[in-house]
Amino acid sequence: MGASDGAMTGASEDGAAGSSTRSVAEHIRSVMPDLTPSERSIARALLAAYPTLGLDTVASLAAHAKVSAPTVVRFARHLGFDGFRSLQRALREELAVKNQSNLSQAEARGGERTTFDHARDAYLTGITSTFADNDPAELEAVVGLLADEGRPLLAVGGAYSGAVTRTLIAQLAPVRRNARVLEPHVILSSTEMADAADRGVLVVADVRRYDPELAKLAEAAHGQGITVVLLTDPWLSPISAFAERLLTASVKAAGPSDTLVPMLALVEGVCELVVEARGKYGLERLQRVEQLRSYLA
Repeated sequence: MGASDGAMTGASEDGAAGSSTRSVAEHIRSVMPDLTPSERSIARALLAAYPTLGLDTVASLAAHAKVSAPTVVRFARHLGFDGFRSLQRALREELAVKNQSNLSQAEARGGERTTFDHARDAYLTGITSTFADNDPAELEAVVGLLADEGRPLLAVGGAYSGAVTRTLIAQLAPVRRNARVLEPHVILSSTEMADAADRGVLVVADVRRYDPELAKLAEAAHGQGITVVLLTDPWLSPISAFAERLLTASVKAAGPSDTLVPMLALVEGVCELVVEARGKYGLERLQRVEQLRSYLA
């Protein structure tokens, strides 16, 4: 899997004001409450077909969002760009970084430092940017959902990102009831989602080279009234179209493969916040679990 950095949302000679390690999609989500109803329609249309729809014409995006072409231009300016062409340039640059090949990523590593030095620096930089770039209000909302024992909690990831959701459940199951990994078997997953309908929470981890099966699961869960929480990279999995809450993590590594280290660090940090939010109830449950664990060991 080719690793890459979060794209710049600004800092072009002709274009957007300011620079950030966040993607355009992340920036759109962060300013969503400040947008007009028409601009929110554009934002939702763009995020649902990101970034392809933004690379088409103004007229095409306007038609999809059912707004006027001038409203699309105002939307781009609201995001801090000089206009729609500037927004498109940022999306193209972001797409080029996102699609960086495994080979080019490996070839970019060089100099006198050792491979281990490059790896260490990439992990530390990724963790730092991941913790800095997530919105505190979004983080608080996610923690509130995960700490609510009245909400059945399911988690699922792909062949690569599944390590993240398994870690999440391993950390949370001892401090709250009804926390399970969603089984890949279609009958079992269907049963789990039916049981969690209306009140449940589904955490999905999906990073680039996005998994269409995960998107199908998330869409089905959303249709059942389950709150979808997405853990993804800065370019946003297509699952963002169904996600009520979203946290992102850097996947940039020093070598040819992406890394889950920053996302795992983020998940463990979230779990610590959930334990804190659960308070004495979480600790009481943890004590019972530890007693049984000691007996069975």
